[in-house]
Amino acid sequence: MIIMAWRKHANGFSRPQAGAEDESPDETSYLRADNNGHSRDADECVSASPMLHHHPAPLLAQEWLIQRHELVFSESDILLGYGGCACIVRGTYRRSQPVAVKLLPPDMLTDTAAKLLQREAYILSLVSRPRHPNIVGFVGTWSGPHGVAGSPLLVTELLDMDLRELCTRSHLTKCAMLGIFLDVSYGLCYLHEQMQPIIHRDINPSNLLVKRLGSSQWRAKIGDFGSANHTSQGSVGSLGGGTELYSAPETLPSTQSEPPAEGITVKADIYSYGVTVLEVVTGTLPEIDSYERCVKRLRSEWPDIHTLVEQCTQARPRNRPTASQVVDLLEQTSTKD
Repeated sequence: MIIMAWRKHANGFSRPQAGAEDESPDETSYLRADNNGHSRDADECVSASPMLHHHPAPLLAQEWLIQRHELVFSESDILLGYGGCACIVRGTYRRSQPVAVKLLPPDMLTDTAAKLLQREAYILSLVSRPRHPNIVGFVGTWSGPHGVAGSPLLVTELLDMDLRELCTRSHLTKCAMLGIFLDVSYGLCYLHEQMQPIIHRDINPSNLLVKRLGSSQWRAKIGDFGSANHTSQGSVGSLGGGTELYSAPETLPSTQSEPPAEGITVKADIYSYGVTVLEVVTGTLPEIDSYERCVKRLRSEWPDIHTLVEQCTQARPRNRPTASQVVDLLEQTSTKD
């Protein structure tokens, strides 16, 4: 039986190495980076930032600072989606490279929101040297000089779409799904095994971006680091952040008056990963009213993945596997019907 803390209020693959980079896609159809289908207001944006009030936005290394003339885009360009309080539009970097540009609309442009976007850029810079093939490629950031109006800009590689859109458009084979699950687990390994572990805190299908490799093959990458934290102690002590239906119970203010004694650890990402896998395989977001149906379907259709989800979504963080253990489980998973 899967032991999960669902909230009643909630309506052959090889392991890649850091340093391996993908070429940019030739064509992009659509990319959704929103969690809820709409943007949040400024107050929600501030409350969704667990560390913002305690840690100012750090300075980035010079290599990540973009010159404004190198980037061409318009706020009226193709809207790719929303990420937290920011919108994401298509742009071009250095005249030839298609990129995704994340910026704050005028009604969201506050000092606090700008610092949040700058902090996301800093987190991306930490995990981009060396680059990892399962982390969205960070191009750089631009902020105007003091006193110059306008949103800071966060620029990343442009991928084909997010995993939610892919699942809506395509019928994925077990082999294709397993490849995607492995890609995400490789990315989580890279984040969690940093000298100062990175806790993403918002793993869900809208934040997992994909590019086509072949007719039925996809490369998946972890994107949207707006809720991410890095820590030298292996945990953070703040609640909130993330998308509620995918959030581990220990991260939810609605179930905790204060963080657990051990803090929020990388195991929170493992829980969100398990919910994401369950949704992708069953095609249903496992809310409380459909939970048993999702589990029954998963158990009968793909027993190996049922076992993985069971382990990832344990209510107690210490009972969940590490990202490396998830990789090991997936590499032994059968795709036979």
